[in-house]
Amino acid sequence: MSKMTNELEKVSMDFSTMSNYLKCRRRGYYRHELNIVPRSPSSALAFGSAFHEAMASWYLNRDEKLAMEAFLESWNLSSSQWSEINSQDGIFGQEFGDDKRNAQNGLKILKEYFQIYQKEPFEIISNEFPFEIHLGSDGERSYHLTGKIDLLVKWGEQILVVDHKTTSQLGPTFFRQFDPSLQIDGYVLAGKTIFGKCDGALINAVLVAKTKQTFDRDIFIKTEEDLENYRQEAMEHMYEIWRSRQRGGAPARNTDACTLYGACPYRELCLAKGDERVIQTRYRTEVWNPFLV
Repeated sequence: MSKMTNELEKVSMDFSTMSNYLKCRRRGYYRHELNIVPRSPSSALAFGSAFHEAMASWYLNRDEKLAMEAFLESWNLSSSQWSEINSQDGIFGQEFGDDKRNAQNGLKILKEYFQIYQKEPFEIISNEFPFEIHLGSDGERSYHLTGKIDLLVKWGEQILVVDHKTTSQLGPTFFRQFDPSLQIDGYVLAGKTIFGKCDGALINAVLVAKTKQTFDRDIFIKTEEDLENYRQEAMEHMYEIWRSRQRGGAPARNTDACTLYGACPYRELCLAKGDERVIQTRYRTEVWNPFLV
């Protein structure tokens, strides 16, 4: 998003927008300019969203029943959308999700989580707070980072952002992706900008598996140099995305990303050369809102 403010053009972006464009500019264009998503909800995304809703409720109320209800409400909404789309396509009798991502397993994971983390070693400062911070300007554009942080806590003398992550692979290398991290570094900078102090991030990882419940956490301390590097890199990414948008039309693809995490959600559309009929039959409109994730 961009608009003029005080003679500087305001360029505002969140992590997900930058991430999609960095994976593939065509993917970013479809998601954030055409505002389209696959008609059928993804069970992996639905499970992650439902778990986040449960965590938001849990750390607000510390009530297991309310947290489980929040999970089910979110999951059932996606399930209903999926069933409705299937019925329109003449498909009946199938269940939303898979052997790992389903309502029953979600509740089982949550129950185990509540038992393990009944008592936390930190104090909660803020829960699920949206933000917008100014990163800097280049003389023509003013760059702003937006988003929403899961949790901000005080652990001993440290102030940490907490980010909940569900994953099907919680191995010894899982946490490497968060240092450095365009998402996590931005959250820490936002926490420091808004609250005056933020030392780093706690990654709250939850394994989504059929037969076992595994939880793990790791803390990453971010230095002033780390945050300044992030600031400069984020502004550079935003500028390049802004330039791509200014050119208009569908930008070049990154074909190395077509099978990333299985398959790009827009692969079918790319193979159809952006055919409008494919958009109408296989996709639906959903305007991205960085404050709702």
